[in-house]
Amino acid sequence: MDAVDILKSLCKVPTVSYYERGVASLISGWCHGFGLSTAWDKFGNLYAYHPAADVENARVAFVAHMDHPGYEVVDRLSDREYLAVSHGGMARAAFEPGVEIAVVRSMHDRGPWETIPGTVIGADDVVNRGRFASCSQVRIATSEPLEVLPRPAVLDLQEFELRDGMLYGRALDDLAGCASILHALYSTIDSPSPCVGIFTRAEEVGLVGARLIAEAEVLNPACVVVSIETSQKNELVKQGNGVAIRVGDILTTFDDHAEGVLRAGIRASAEPINHQRALLGAGGCEASAFAAHGYRVTGTSLPLGAWHNQEDDGSIRMEYVSESDFRSGIALLIAVIKALAIDPAHRPADALAKHPEAEAQRLRSSAAEWLNQD
Repeated sequence: MDAVDILKSLCKVPTVSYYERGVASLISGWCHGFGLSTAWDKFGNLYAYHPAADVENARVAFVAHMDHPGYEVVDRLSDREYLAVSHGGMARAAFEPGVEIAVVRSMHDRGPWETIPGTVIGADDVVNRGRFASCSQVRIATSEPLEVLPRPAVLDLQEFELRDGMLYGRALDDLAGCASILHALYSTIDSPSPCVGIFTRAEEVGLVGARLIAEAEVLNPACVVVSIETSQKNELVKQGNGVAIRVGDILTTFDDHAEGVLRAGIRASAEPINHQRALLGAGGCEASAFAAHGYRVTGTSLPLGAWHNQEDDGSIRMEYVSESDFRSGIALLIAVIKALAIDPAHRPADALAKHPEAEAQRLRSSAAEWLNQD
């Protein structure tokens, strides 16, 4: 199954923080079909790994989140008017009257996920928070009554489109990361290695799923955690220049030892992997949640346009990434997995800890000459 097809299918599922069930069920079903093992924790985070591996002994964990900013309809004002709250940073325009939304009326494990049209009719206490905005409550109107509350709702945008070498989607952050991990594990089913893919919940409301995993010490302390994300494109990290190796976010500077795992994959790859490297500080990512609990962390990121569905001019749009960047990111994950399968205990920086005796002798000899001359 092609990676773009996986992403396209994921993008058809409405997802909001706390309402990741559809995405999780779809990923779990694919894992079983691909021959991957799965496990769930008590918070609904999903783990996927090669059958010969396990979560507790994983040496590398690839982490992506299943949620995206959106609304939660929580109370009824009248037959077709409701109060909602927002989850995650959203464009200020997302709270303006007339914005069209899709309210999820019914959700099932494998779909379909039935939605009905809705419209924002007002919002209270809208506050700008950096690039995005938040508010205390949103008033919405729906085309039909909602029988059950609470219900999630998303911006009424096209789900997915591939056009002119670009991938457009309603929620590429972070369904692109989920698709990348899943395809990399599936592609290496014949090269089992000690790694695990983790698909988390409620990232957009404070890295919650990742924090709970780190706090519970589900992973062994020596495990390297790799955040697989999207992050806003900028002048230093441009679309089409390859996947970005992320050396930090707005919260944390990441770990060089952990990044060495990515560099080892690049060196071991039979084909060149187009990549760039930068500190991406526009937002935080799950690597920081694990770093706060003592894990060595690094990350990759796809340069993203219309981050959280807000274009640079403030308008609401589908998010977009370069298809070539998306595929180079997957190639990097595959290379890391294959390198781990060959040498599970490999630490790229180990060579630097060995005493360079031959070179040291040369330095001692030359230094002695200098000192004698003095």
